Amino acid sequence: MDFSNWRQGEPNNAGGVEGCGLTGFHEATSWGNFDCISPVPFICKKPMKY
Repeated sequence: MDFSNWRQGEPNNAGGVEGCGLTGFHEATSWGNFDCISPVPFICKKPMKY
């Protein structure tokens, strides 16, 4: 996913387990990465089928 509005220092894949993006958690206008098992809203990257 091409994206450029990451929070400073993100994405950092802390602990090797942060494969999902998260927005509106610390700063409403920037994103961080987060683990994919916590119950928070998420977006998944999936190839388009034609």
